[in-house]
Amino acid sequence: MRDQRPFGSNASTAPPPAPPPRPRAQPKPDLAKAKVNMKQIVIPAPSKEELKAVQAQAEKLRKSIKSCTDFDEKARAMGWAVAHSRIVYADDGSDGNVFSIKVPGMQTLTEHAPISAIVPELTPVPGELVVRKTVPSAFFGTGLAPWLTQRGVETLLIAGATTSGCVRASVVDAMCHGFRPVVMADCVGDRALAPHEANLFDIGQKYGDVVPAERVLAL
Repeated sequence: MRDQRPFGSNASTAPPPAPPPRPRAQPKPDLAKAKVNMKQIVIPAPSKEELKAVQAQAEKLRKSIKSCTDFDEKARAMGWAVAHSRIVYADDGSDGNVFSIKVPGMQTLTEHAPISAIVPELTPVPGELVVRKTVPSAFFGTGLAPWLTQRGVETLLIAGATTSGCVRASVVDAMCHGFRPVVMADCVGDRALAPHEANLFDIGQKYGDVVPAERVLAL
């Protein structure tokens, strides 16, 4: 009997090999889930030492308000130009920025929110400028620099909080605008002693002068 198979074929034909498996697609990261997970980070309660440090800084801030009150009286008696600043965001959050993304609580500082108000002891009087800002510096995006220039101001006596935030930013911008910034050391404060002292040191080294308020009050 004649073999009808093609030349060179095997008696048992093997099935064709299966194609190689396709590489699995890497799952895309679930960004929404990642954000939720980040919010679930547990923050440990502060230690007794940390609470004492916070209370100590709060007491220093209260003392700095008293020093600022004395300075305001001196400035008004001398006829110096006095300007105040406060952080004020829109009620609807439409002017949110990187600052408020980094520190979300900033957007609670709206025009009529008590937490945004200047403390009663330092209430501005008629004729004093109140700068409203949404960034640390009292100069950035505000009319403070021309207001000071119009009044012939060359040296700024700076007080407020926090030393490492709004005070430092305003000092640097004051220097950049050609003013001579002078920080009254006992009229500024911070949430912790380390950033307060480090920034006073840095300001004194590079951007302006740091002096006790009593030197100014003695003028």
